[in-house]
Amino acid sequence: MSKRKQYKLAIDEEFRRIVPPMPQDRLDMLRRQIRYFGCDHPIITWHRIIVYSYEEYAFCEEFQLPFTIKELEYNFRSEVINYVSKKCLYLDYLTDEWNRYCIGKFYESKKQLLIDNYPIQNQFTPQELKRPANMLTSEMCEKELADLRGIKHGTISKYGTFAGAIDTIYSKSKDIAYELLSEKFRLSHDNTILLSRLTAPEVIVVRDRIMSDGDLSILHSGTLRNHHVAKIKAETDSKYKKAPEIKQMPKYDPNAEISSLTLTIPSWISSIERTCSSADFEHATPEALDKLGLKLQILQEAINILIAATKGESI
Repeated sequence: MSKRKQYKLAIDEEFRRIVPPMPQDRLDMLRRQIRYFGCDHPIITWHRIIVYSYEEYAFCEEFQLPFTIKELEYNFRSEVINYVSKKCLYLDYLTDEWNRYCIGKFYESKKQLLIDNYPIQNQFTPQELKRPANMLTSEMCEKELADLRGIKHGTISKYGTFAGAIDTIYSKSKDIAYELLSEKFRLSHDNTILLSRLTAPEVIVVRDRIMSDGDLSILHSGTLRNHHVAKIKAETDSKYKKAPEIKQMPKYDPNAEISSLTLTIPSWISSIERTCSSADFEHATPEALDKLGLKLQILQEAINILIAATKGESI
């Protein structure tokens, strides 16, 4: 245990994401308690990164109060994730989705810890360093979490997939990931996986449409599906293109991608103007107009993300 003082601690996004926000009534009570009596338990850290007790740290910072820290003596990041995900499973205010997420993070971090402890595995690996066979199974995780709620046989690996999908969605839209975990935006397991496979602009547009009219068919629409099939095909085709025998590396140009896009945009504007002047919108089918509207919404979100990037912001 450290001595009581004001420490400057860092916050890791992944660690923070695992810990659910405290209900407002408890948060208000905690704030009053810390303001008048101080923080009576240590803030858990790893290499001076907060692992648990984020609210306590925030209030100690607000009131300029000293506190103690408890430093976890773990070698690997996966150990920290495993520790905090299991700790969160004992909270009584977890939503069902956050409960599944924590179970999934627990399971996936256990698998990663096995790799971290036994990193090199080949025919030259000494016997004492070989990864034990069947050392980690979902059944073993179930036994470790036997005293916790929501654990059913055969579901832990499924929750691992769910946790990975939430992390992917978080990388595209932090707000939507938190909405899913807090159940402000509800999707089934399979639909959450589908959402994670979309681009950032598509994730935002799909969420907005589902929230506005409750129609989940957009996740299975041909408009989105065809886009990803074409993208995957293009990526696959590029892998099998014959590489030139002599590859001359071009000089690095930080403006290359920006300049290329800048030159392309006028052709988009020209196509839009041509459609506006020539298309017969009055007699076009609702399906065609809906597909165009969806693509324009996705384009608008992509533009918003790009504009934020030019200003050094993030969405």
